[in-house]
Amino acid sequence: MVTVLPLVILTYLGDGPLVWRWPLWAWPLKILLWGLGLYLFLAAFKIYGFWEFLGLKPPKKGLLRQGILARLRHPLYTGGFLFLWARDQSLCWFWTDVLLTVYLLLGTYLEERKLLREFGEEYARYRREVPPFWPRFS
Repeated sequence: MVTVLPLVILTYLGDGPLVWRWPLWAWPLKILLWGLGLYLFLAAFKIYGFWEFLGLKPPKKGLLRQGILARLRHPLYTGGFLFLWARDQSLCWFWTDVLLTVYLLLGTYLEERKLLREFGEEYARYRREVPPFWPRFS
């Protein structure tokens, strides 16, 4: 949060011209995407625990695979992508969202490496079975 906060503050201060506005007819889709993002956050915190996620309580032991984590590996990142891109875009917000998307993708990469070191073959099998951002419907 500390590394991203200056970027968000600068974005609010230098908003710039509008480059994308959701048309009125597409607002149901926009609301649906925000709702899906909120659902993913709540479903993830139900498994992780909000205070554990913030580091204020010790994390649960072992590889978590229940709930939303049985369908996708990174629901918080997916929810973040939905919130970033399902909104009107000024020029500053567009470039901020590009940078935040890169930040989330880099975070995913680093987290995957950490989990592979921590859980080894168990996590490698989980990676093969569960997609990172978008669930399989089969």
